Amino acid sequence: MRKKALVVISHALDPVGDPWSAEGFDVRITRDLSTATGDALTWRPDVVVLDLEGRVSAVASFLRDWMACPETLRTPVVLISPEERHRLSDILLRSLGVVRRVAGAAGSLSI
Repeated sequence: MRKKALVVISHALDPVGDPWSAEGFDVRITRDLSTATGDALTWRPDVVVLDLEGRVSAVASFLRDWMACPETLRTPVVLISPEERHRLSDILLRSLGVVRRVAGAAGSLSI
């Protein structure tokens, strides 16, 4: 079964394609941070990627809601800053390592 990544993005995707699909994830992309928690509760992703520009207060609010919800608390969230976007493949590999460690600790997921 393929793992799922919910990607919240505030800019155009790279024309080359998204790296999460290339790594074997089923990807759902949204541009609306206000619906991301609801999307996650419905779709149950294995990781959430926030790739947002200039929306610090909205991200802080999302993270508070995310951590307050027992259904999403254990799902890793990866934050990508505009400065890090040019190194996206490195960030993706680090984030996959975190997902693997969390999954191993939980004993429920295998990536």
